[in-house]
Amino acid sequence: MSILKKLGAITGASALVGAGLVAVSGSLAMAAPMTASWDSTYYVPGDTATLTVSGCEAGGTVNVGLPGATEPQKILVPESGVVAPIEFTTPDDKYGDLKANVYCTTAENQDGEGTDATAAAYVLGSNLVAVPSSFKLGDTIQVTAGEFVPGDAVTLKVNTQAGKTVWTLPMGKAGEDKSVVSKVTFPDTLECGTYIVNVSSKSAVKANEVEAELYMCGATPTPTPTATSSSSSTPTVKPSPSKSPTKAPTKKPGKPGLPHTGA
Repeated sequence: MSILKKLGAITGASALVGAGLVAVSGSLAMAAPMTASWDSTYYVPGDTATLTVSGCEAGGTVNVGLPGATEPQKILVPESGVVAPIEFTTPDDKYGDLKANVYCTTAENQDGEGTDATAAAYVLGSNLVAVPSSFKLGDTIQVTAGEFVPGDAVTLKVNTQAGKTVWTLPMGKAGEDKSVVSKVTFPDTLECGTYIVNVSSKSAVKANEVEAELYMCGATPTPTPTATSSSSSTPTVKPSPSKSPTKAPTKKPGKPGLPHTGA
């Protein structure tokens, strides 16, 4: 009979401290590995991301390296062994991979060797590009927008400055590169004015949207007669605006991360 089985049979749960092993009812168990995870796979700028860490013994110190930090955040593990969730606000001006590196230090393992763990997620960015960048209403152009969770359905809307939607186009589903590409023909019936082009996703994971201002001039408004000093009985009207090329989307003030796609 081996020494491990003897110990298990005698005590039911004996620790072999030198080997870092525990015998429980005749079986062996290693200490729980260090783990770290975010509460979501995707975020958008300005979100609150929650980091959960486990695997560091009571009395140990969890060292958390958060994005943008120059020094790790140190958290003493309480007697319960449960570390409170750590909240992190994703920056408004950064997107891409979101990683947090953690490790555990104890009196016996002061450098945390072998306890490293990494939590990984992704912060969705915002981009909207039209090709060509200058076009007339009724022309077919190509619009690329992102970023969206792969597989999510994406819709383009043309809204007035007051928020009324005047035209909608399903653009399809976002690809693995987190973008969607679609042929778009803005209707030439739109009255001249500056509109908000909104491209947004419907998602069970994380919805995102990108907006840009776009001046469009399609239908000519019916002219309104104005009084003149002429003695003629025929009213004189002000010249009405003619159709002009549509300007490419421009960055909407107050929306960080939006592109300027002007010519």
